[in-house]
Amino acid sequence: MIKVKSHNSLKMVLGYNQLIDHVGTHEQRRLTAALNKDSLVRQKEYSMESSSKSRESLELEELGMKLDEAFSP
Repeated sequence: MIKVKSHNSLKMVLGYNQLIDHVGTHEQRRLTAALNKDSLVRQKEYSMESSSKSRESLELEELGMKLDEAFSP
């Protein structure tokens, strides 16, 4: 299970943990790699954002794209 440092990431972490429970640990490595793939780029983009809502929207959008990558055949 992932430890959470901020409230904003709590929903994402809970969703991640539920997803892992659903797909099993076999797919966990692929999912984790997809989620962490461009973490430095995402951090740089976030620092340029002025609104926390914009940051959260971007974070959720990127999570959706990474989930699509992780589970595409």
